Amino acid sequence: MLVSTFIYGINTSLETFVSQAFRRGNLRECALYMHRAIFLNTIVFVPITLILFQTDRILLMLGTTQAVADLAYQYVVWQLPGLLMHGYADSISLMLAAMGFPYIIVILQVIVIPIHVVTCYIFVHKFGFGLVGTAYASNISGLITFLLQFGLGWALKEIQDAWYFPTSETFCKLKEFCIVAVPGCVILFLEYANWELMMLMAVMMGNQDILAAQVIISTVGSLVLSVPYGLSVSAVAVIGQALGANNA
Repeated sequence: MLVSTFIYGINTSLETFVSQAFRRGNLRECALYMHRAIFLNTIVFVPITLILFQTDRILLMLGTTQAVADLAYQYVVWQLPGLLMHGYADSISLMLAAMGFPYIIVILQVIVIPIHVVTCYIFVHKFGFGLVGTAYASNISGLITFLLQFGLGWALKEIQDAWYFPTSETFCKLKEFCIVAVPGCVILFLEYANWELMMLMAVMMGNQDILAAQVIISTVGSLVLSVPYGLSVSAVAVIGQALGANNA
């Protein structure tokens, strides 16, 4: 979803800040950056929600059918809690990756993905919720991911000092944080805009075969892009830690 790039774009700044703070040995500062990302995610989520509640009207203005607009509206509205939970979980994921603990993320994905598949099957087929059922499953997956990441991160003795509740310091130096976060949002937005525009054009053509093909292309493209994205996260973490140690 295009609007979600603003949430995930904010989190990209954690790769830079957390890796340097971790290499300096300042675990408390690592968590401080995560708290700022979560706070900004929450703020950005408000206008995103207002925009998504206009999904059906926007799609109708662009020439889609009433049936398509209604389905899209139902999905985006019901998956809003999951969008926020996935944003929170992503902030923890990037913090852990920047600190050198990406294996925790891998373990959690191995646990959560089967749960997501099962919940999709239950809501879509057993309960007959259809497309909305996938939104319910996404909400559950997002919540489980967030809770498991928080729990496992808290259990790691090496980084226990990085797990504390937010303080008033979270709201300080937000400008410095945003200087890095805003370009991250723009970059992700432009990258995903290309895919979303093609998807919208396929919908407006009114041909189900074309739409199905575009969905497959978009899915495969996302999978392929996940490889260089993962490498880029690792590269930024390594460079950030080198800068934090003054070894760059």
